[in-house]
Amino acid sequence: MEEIKKENDTMETASPKVTDTESEGITADITEDTENHEKGHEEEEKDHKEKNSEADHEKDSKENGETNHTINSKKDNKEDIEKDHEKNSTTDSKQDGETSYEENDETEERLPEIHLPDPTSGYENDISVFCISQQGESHIKNNLPCQDRSGFRWVNKQIVIASIADGVGSCQLSDYGAETAVKSSLDFLEEFLKVEMNQPGFVFDTPSRMKMGLSDAMQYAFDSVEKRAEELEVLSYSLQSTLTLAVYDGTTLYFAHAGDDGIVALDKDGIYAMVTARIKGEEASSVFPLQSKQWTYGKVNNTVGFVMATDGVLDAFVRPESENNRVYYRFIEPVFYTSQTDAESAKSNCNDWDEYLKTEAYRNAVTDDITFVGVVNQKAIQKSQKPVFDDEAWNKQTAEYEKKRRNALYPSQSKKSPSKKNPMDKKTEKRKEGEPRRSSNYNGHREMSEPKSDPGNHPKQSSNYNTNYHANYNERRSNYNEKRFNYNENREMIVNGVKQTFAGVVDISVGLKGAVTEMSGEILSTVEVLSEQTAERIRQSRMQKNQQKLNTDKLDTNKSNTNK
Repeated sequence: MEEIKKENDTMETASPKVTDTESEGITADITEDTENHEKGHEEEEKDHKEKNSEADHEKDSKENGETNHTINSKKDNKEDIEKDHEKNSTTDSKQDGETSYEENDETEERLPEIHLPDPTSGYENDISVFCISQQGESHIKNNLPCQDRSGFRWVNKQIVIASIADGVGSCQLSDYGAETAVKSSLDFLEEFLKVEMNQPGFVFDTPSRMKMGLSDAMQYAFDSVEKRAEELEVLSYSLQSTLTLAVYDGTTLYFAHAGDDGIVALDKDGIYAMVTARIKGEEASSVFPLQSKQWTYGKVNNTVGFVMATDGVLDAFVRPESENNRVYYRFIEPVFYTSQTDAESAKSNCNDWDEYLKTEAYRNAVTDDITFVGVVNQKAIQKSQKPVFDDEAWNKQTAEYEKKRRNALYPSQSKKSPSKKNPMDKKTEKRKEGEPRRSSNYNGHREMSEPKSDPGNHPKQSSNYNTNYHANYNERRSNYNEKRFNYNENREMIVNGVKQTFAGVVDISVGLKGAVTEMSGEILSTVEVLSEQTAERIRQSRMQKNQQKLNTDKLDTNKSNTNK
């Protein structure tokens, strides 16, 4: 497959359109009833002038806007008045511009009915086609409509165009969107190819022109769904669906794709593969539909046939991307190698497939809506190489992928931990045939006892075996004891070395302690001498200061006496 182009755009949704037709009718009814109420109130006021208090109260309430609107002056019961209040409140909310969404059943009542088309088939230009869409078991059980749609058309009896769509399950009216997408895309492609084929020198295998036509067809389908949502007065989000288109002239296949549907093609060399990619979100159940504008285009040369399927059927015979999209060829083999020569045989083949897809065995395996389309060049496939499919290799690969998946989901179980035996439970330990019994006396090491019976009790072993075994055992035992003695000797040497090292460390620590004590004593004596010298100096300094102060005071006294 040659990938032509991929476009990624943000999804656009149209805002809901609210009409005022119903609101205007309700408003007119209320206005008329209000006038009748005012007239009746005036007559009542004239006839009961004596009750001025009641009349004034009603008049004041009317002026202040607090009067309860009565639909008919002849209605006297309270239930009618409450209904009138509810009607007035609904009218006021719509007049104020507040959007009022109707219930689902009311929406369905005003929607036009659509029906799932019957299986169709055709045969032109040696090309056979069948197209089937069925309601899935899960939708039947939950009373949901079939959200799949499919269709095909011939263009000048030379080129076949096919389209499939799968409505998004979370969108309430996705079946309307799928039907609109399929029909509008086929309409556009049919007109586009008719114009192209009328051009002089038309060549079907022109990638640029075909890509342009497919891109315009996807855009036209997108716009048509948006327009349909406006006509139904619903959000365009509720009409979202996938869309896959195919254009085939018997040799070259062009396609456009959006979503998780798929196309599996077979070429003349017997090579088959899914040529589209599942365009899904991060979550397994999410998908990028037509409205996401994440569209892909492609071309497949030397194609002798292909099938198209929505995800319900596709996922049953094409493995996920984690398994490289492996195709279970046995399922689609009858599509390619059931001989068809005319329209009647093509119709018979279509009916056979329709009945098979309705069988209980298949419905138990596939519960989603079913859409399956098969297109085969009957002459070209007879000349092509037949595919080779190895069932044993398929089963082996399936088991390997299943093991990887299980290990990824349960990593703790993938690593088998060794079983722990209870040494006290002798019943769980099974002695091998011919192996010497363990002694019942356990003296710190395991000793092997001689067999209680002669070699004749073991027909599969000879006396030479027992002799050799015990000779080897004694040799092994001797080696073990020698190693054990060496180990004990080495251990004793190590222990003695450690003790000597520890004693040396103790001596060093004692010596260090004595040296530290001696040094600390000298330091203390030095500090004491320095402290006494410092104290003596401080005393002499203070005495000098006191003597100088006394001398100064005497001089001051003498000076004062002389002045007097």
